[in-house]
Amino acid sequence: MRSAYVINPAGIIRAIVWYPMNAGRSVDELLRLVAALPAVEREDASAPEGWRPGDALVEQAPAAHGEDEHLREGETWYFREKRA
Repeated sequence: MRSAYVINPAGIIRAIVWYPMNAGRSVDELLRLVAALPAVEREDASAPEGWRPGDALVEQAPAAHGEDEHLREGETWYFREKRA
């Protein structure tokens, strides 16, 4: 196995990715991950697959019933985009 670690400036491991020896690693995906981690932490959101800096993030789903009362008409509680 080959591993890639993403460690933030505070020395906290934020991601560990393992690859089998017979499969190539994607540097582009690792760079996307490095860019996504501070963005999702700063915005309290999630980065969808294929996210790039400047793309919309996805808001966290409500943790409890009633936390979705602020939604506008037609919005879904389970998938709302958020600009970073």
